[in-house]
Amino acid sequence: MPRKWFQLVGEDGNALTSADAVVVDIEDVDTLRDAVKLKFADSDLAGIAPSNLTVFANRAAYEAKQALGPRVSLANIDEDDTLIVQVPRREATLEANLLQIILPHILANAPTTLTDRDESEGV
Repeated sequence: MPRKWFQLVGEDGNALTSADAVVVDIEDVDTLRDAVKLKFADSDLAGIAPSNLTVFANRAAYEAKQALGPRVSLANIDEDDTLIVQVPRREATLEANLLQIILPHILANAPTTLTDRDESEGV
């Protein structure tokens, strides 16, 4: 199985890791994102879904903001290039995920009027 070299970068373009490699059996961007997520699941990518990772063919493509789509084959990517994997800000990702989980519960249990709240508190 081929190895794919990559580097994790933040939204600002600064490196989060040194260059690293994963072994990828299926050669598309989606599979690469899954493999990268698995490798860094308990550190740099904790709480971040693989689909939130943005992959670029190399640093020049990153600078030009030419991201690779999830179905793009990695077979035509130069083996000597290091793929750039951009990681979204963790706080923004976690906040959005928490809101999706917590907000429905809050709304379901919230009083509909002040009168409802007063009655539930015995006022």
